[in-house]
Amino acid sequence: MADRIYVVRGTDELLADALRTLLDGFRSDGLDIEELGGEDLTAGSVVEACNAFFLGGGDKAVIVREAERFKAADEIKRITAYLDDPNPQSSLVLVLTGENKKLVDAVRKAGTKPTVIDAVVPGGKGRRMWLDDRLAGAPVTLDRAAANRLAEHLGEDLGRLPGILDVLEAVHGSGAKIKAADLEPVLGEAGGSAPWDLTDAIDRGDVSGALDHLRRMLGGRHPFVVLASLWGHYQRILRLDGSGARTESEAAALLNIKGSTYPAKKALAQSRSLGHGGVKRAVELLQTADLDLRGVREVPDVVVLEVVVARLARLSR
Repeated sequence: MADRIYVVRGTDELLADALRTLLDGFRSDGLDIEELGGEDLTAGSVVEACNAFFLGGGDKAVIVREAERFKAADEIKRITAYLDDPNPQSSLVLVLTGENKKLVDAVRKAGTKPTVIDAVVPGGKGRRMWLDDRLAGAPVTLDRAAANRLAEHLGEDLGRLPGILDVLEAVHGSGAKIKAADLEPVLGEAGGSAPWDLTDAIDRGDVSGALDHLRRMLGGRHPFVVLASLWGHYQRILRLDGSGARTESEAAALLNIKGSTYPAKKALAQSRSLGHGGVKRAVELLQTADLDLRGVREVPDVVVLEVVVARLARLSR
């Protein structure tokens, strides 16, 4: 039986995989799915959707994308008030691709306790521990040599892990023991290029390096995921453009970055380097690429991304 409230948070493919698994479970249980999003989304419309009954009278799941937007006190109060007495035929799924600690904390304290799904990979040594933990619960069993080969191959692209495990199960069967040699036909292109490898090359004005990282990223990421990484990078730069922030700490405070302020330092340096005109042009290039990926022009996705990455890198020179 589905829970009444879920909080799913994370980035890139891991979030998509976690959400897909959750929705598959809903569908197998016979729930109808209603997805909400867009600029006009409000806490009120979320509550209305949860309280509305489908004509068939069955249970349903209401999926709210970009739920991190609900930051105002009255919006959070509206959602938590609903959770004090939720519709017994609705499951609410709040999907967060960004931080909103106030909302998450408020939901945790509401009358109906949430199921929290964190689709994130820790850094440092925790990354390998995370991988080993996922392999321990996988539908197939990798020996140590195979696990090491997979870790080396994926590098930073651990979001590709669920798909590779699915293919191994389909080929060898559930419970199969996998050796390193069994991996080679399903691994595809080598991973290792993280989103920041791409944006660092762009910021340096390294066109060939940026294109190389782009191609490696596309081996395991959807084009929209890659574009979303670029948008996130330039949104930080855009927020600092004309903000008056002069120091790394001031930039971090403006960007609401906790912990290491190094990302704020990079964004501030690039904002100054590009200048207002350069930042404006970068946003225009990303907007055009977004429209092209959505089919405004009949151009292959990889070409769209190669063009925007090359132009952004040249803009940084």
